[in-house]
Amino acid sequence: MPITVQLRREQGSGEFSCSLVFWDLMVELAGAFGWKSFGTGYTSISGKQVHGQTLRHGYKPGDWSDAKRVEGDDASAWATALTAARESPHLHKMAAAKRVEDQSISDAEFEEAMAAFIRYLRGGSFSFARMAEDDNTQA
Repeated sequence: MPITVQLRREQGSGEFSCSLVFWDLMVELAGAFGWKSFGTGYTSISGKQVHGQTLRHGYKPGDWSDAKRVEGDDASAWATALTAARESPHLHKMAAAKRVEDQSISDAEFEEAMAAFIRYLRGGSFSFARMAEDDNTQA
């Protein structure tokens, strides 16, 4: 069953979702193009940052009971690195190996999804978690 990563904001700017394969690729590409990730924090089920948290975590999504949060500065830096990746003549070769796992997406759809993901990142902080395609138990 395909796994989806869902992104949510506390206020406005809606939601974004993508395959886990696409999410992992966006993390890898950004790192290759200079993103120095700040790390994530855990959120409560309501999506608010858990206060008093000092440890930073990775970008592997858990379910909504284990949701993580990307802060605005980190999201902006991520978007900047992905914008550099989009301008690289090597993007499609770099992405091809990972995209073999998700053959349901064409090059044009990949470029459109990447542009939409960058726009979402530019909107600031968000929480994220994974869910199975048929999982309707999200918080």
